[in-house]
Amino acid sequence: MSYNENIVLQLDDDDSFEQGVLYNDQPLILYLSLTINNAKNLNDAGNLVIGTSDNPWYKQIKFYLNGKPSNVNFNILSFTPKQSVFDMHVDYSFLIEFGVDPELVGNIENGNQTLEAHIPSLNNSNELLKSNKITILKKNESLPQSLKKEPNMLRIAEYFLDRNNVEKAQLILNQLFNSNPTSVNVLFNLGRLEEIKEDKNKAQEYYLSALSEFNKQFPDDEEGPEIIITKILNMGGELPDSLDDEESV
Repeated sequence: MSYNENIVLQLDDDDSFEQGVLYNDQPLILYLSLTINNAKNLNDAGNLVIGTSDNPWYKQIKFYLNGKPSNVNFNILSFTPKQSVFDMHVDYSFLIEFGVDPELVGNIENGNQTLEAHIPSLNNSNELLKSNKITILKKNESLPQSLKKEPNMLRIAEYFLDRNNVEKAQLILNQLFNSNPTSVNVLFNLGRLEEIKEDKNKAQEYYLSALSEFNKQFPDDEEGPEIIITKILNMGGELPDSLDDEESV
């Protein structure tokens, strides 16, 4: 079995940013997928359990830049499914989202950087599980004004929300709201922000506003945006009569 074929590292595929180019005030977002197939056919069956409840396998992942251990911290933003131990005798499929905070991106050397992920040990053996290598071009400059569009700034705000960095997320979202107060995505993320701040009433107001704007802007969409509807219902809110009737059909 070739482990390299089963561990795939890729950059965030947001088309709004320059693909493969990283600026100082932009978060570096990566996805690592790990898939084990036909695990029961492995011959070396005694040596393939990674991680413990005290030291989860995903926290053992190390990143290398140009073949050297990275000097910046890669934060885990999301992880599916969440389990501390993974036994390679069993088929699995994991997806982990990692991110480097914008204020730390400046510590990455400028120029072309080759990035690779390693899972350092299998039961304390010297074996490595290695991902593919990807290349990024680190520029020693701030995000150009031409790239400071709403989708890009929203992506940065969402990164800060994922990190529970309320102040930095709010600064960006307030600026976006002032520029475009009817943006569904801005209103939705302001709802997320207030939810993190545990202000349920404000969160509901923003979610309902996001739903209202969606209905105005997309009147032919009869179902409405599922993610906003789910947020409203999970917080005990009520849907507008038109949507509420459709939900009950």
